[in-house]
Amino acid sequence: MPLVANLGLIDWKRSTSYALIAAATVGVLLTGLNFYVVNAVENYAKTGLPALAANQANPYLWLLTRSDRGCSASILAFFQAHRAEPLQLASELCLDRGHFLPEVFIGDAEARALVGRDDEALQILNQGAQRFEKSPEIQYRLAAIYSKQRRTNDALAALKKTTDLAPQNSSIALETLQAFSQAAQWNEAYSLADRLKDVQTQDPEVKLIIARAMINSGDETKGKIQLHLAQTLLENVKPQLKTELEKKYTDILNPQPLGKPRTGAAVVQ
Repeated sequence: MPLVANLGLIDWKRSTSYALIAAATVGVLLTGLNFYVVNAVENYAKTGLPALAANQANPYLWLLTRSDRGCSASILAFFQAHRAEPLQLASELCLDRGHFLPEVFIGDAEARALVGRDDEALQILNQGAQRFEKSPEIQYRLAAIYSKQRRTNDALAALKKTTDLAPQNSSIALETLQAFSQAAQWNEAYSLADRLKDVQTQDPEVKLIIARAMINSGDETKGKIQLHLAQTLLENVKPQLKTELEKKYTDILNPQPLGKPRTGAAVVQ
């Protein structure tokens, strides 16, 4: 083989090696940058600094949306900061790149809801619910938008699904119990109250909510136990809060005389 040809082959091999080294170096740098940015965004979001999290994520969307973790972090940041435009962009980039996560559908929907496009948000969330049947987060966001639209029955149904999918989440169960109580749907309220009756708390209102549901459902015995616990806790709160709670729950703390039925009461069989 001529010397010139040999030199050409050596130069080609050398160029290829340089290109591979350069590509590997860039890959390492991008991986390191992605790790740093994702950590920073997650830390800001988790410590209650959504604006800083969003500001950190915004310049690096092209990088963050290359991974599931980056998608989750960026969407959480923009979601908490209520920034519709970058939230929609991040969600769509994640979907385009094949990162089909519950939070991506939630982010895409919330971006619409923030600008009043609730019907589009519901459509996206329902698509997500079909894909992720066991996601309580999607059901919870559905409930929030239904409630915003005053679609009470749909909101209650979505909240009920949320509690069924996240049975260990006492906060969601309590919120759902309050919603059913406000709607005077005491049978559903009772099942949630019975689930929560042993929850440990120093908040008297939690016990008052449970007691109200039980009493209005017809279970006076269990209701009075919860009421007694609430009254004990009331003695340890500030006078102003005690007065407010006594006024708010006067229907069970100062009940009507016997013989006067409660409005909306339903006896649990």
